[in-house]
Amino acid sequence: MILDAYVKKNALEKAVAHCKKNAQNGFEAIGLLLGDVFSWEGKQYVLVEEAITARNVASSVHVRFDREAFGDLAKKIVEKRGKIIVSWYHSHPSMGCFLSGTDVATQKNY
Repeated sequence: MILDAYVKKNALEKAVAHCKKNAQNGFEAIGLLLGDVFSWEGKQYVLVEEAITARNVASSVHVRFDREAFGDLAKKIVEKRGKIIVSWYHSHPSMGCFLSGTDVATQKNY
């Protein structure tokens, strides 16, 4: 199911800042987007209200969360009471905007 998505400015700014910081070292970045699914006039949409991340293990062509990062991510989600994971973000520094085969498979699986 494809839904319209709206992103609060502060969430976008956090995700972009994280990606830019990692890109300064030539590294990819990854994080989670929190919010909820709402309905208006019978149509569902996603509202992204927060971007969170934890320690990334990254290179110029690969990124994943550090194994210990999942505890940190869980704490951050609990702190954002009532928010759920609605999506994720991931960068490809110096490669433009695209979804790799791995990115598409990840999106389909989750």
